[in-house]
Amino acid sequence: MTAAPASARILVAVDFSEASASAVALAGALAEACGVPVLSVLHAETLEMPPYFTSSQIEALEAERRDARHAAAEYVQAFAALHTPVPVEAVIADGPAADAVLQRAAHFDLVVLGTHGRRGPRRWWLGSVAEAVVQGASTPVLVTRVADEATTRALQERRLRVTVAGREGAAIRGWARLLEAAGGATIRRAPDIAACGPGQLPPADLVLTGLGLSGQSTDATLQVLHACPHPVLFVPDAEVGVPERRPS
Repeated sequence: MTAAPASARILVAVDFSEASASAVALAGALAEACGVPVLSVLHAETLEMPPYFTSSQIEALEAERRDARHAAAEYVQAFAALHTPVPVEAVIADGPAADAVLQRAAHFDLVVLGTHGRRGPRRWWLGSVAEAVVQGASTPVLVTRVADEATTRALQERRLRVTVAGREGAAIRGWARLLEAAGGATIRRAPDIAACGPGQLPPADLVLTGLGLSGQSTDATLQVLHACPHPVLFVPDAEVGVPERRPS
């Protein structure tokens, strides 16, 4: 769906790591460029309720949860303020992080989160969450890595270099136009999504690629999470609109 400038929404998922800091900074720069007035920053934790608790214990635990959510919201605000000047709405969720993001993603025009690009047992909060969100979201997902400041600077200075990797659908072309308008982007194209390792793509600050496009496998696209050294914007083929740039 095409969002009006005043209602365009960006959701950033954080676990307070360096990768999260990069995600907040990049989301903030994109929000400023596109005229999005507020970032929604989400933090999720799983708080189990033991089945043997009495009613009084449950009431006490619920009170503790309310206090914890309030403290977490204040921490989210402080964390985000360190990395972007854009105003922030804190979103605190109970439950697994990927589930929390996916439950809310459809209400946003873009989801931004960090990844450590790890496999196997070294993959933790943001690694596994990024993969699950990219696979499950019907909303475009922008994934960035630890301490990736070059893309944020390029966006702020309107000299963004974007490589469109793989097949192009209407949504990909729409996002390319948006990045040209909002970030002064220069668009290059690489026909093979598999060629996304270091040194294999044209010089780029951001890679734009599609999910669910005919002739392009999901496995090949997800390999980008582990191989691509640049932030990657994954756009589902079903997504037909982009947030418009707010007039200056």
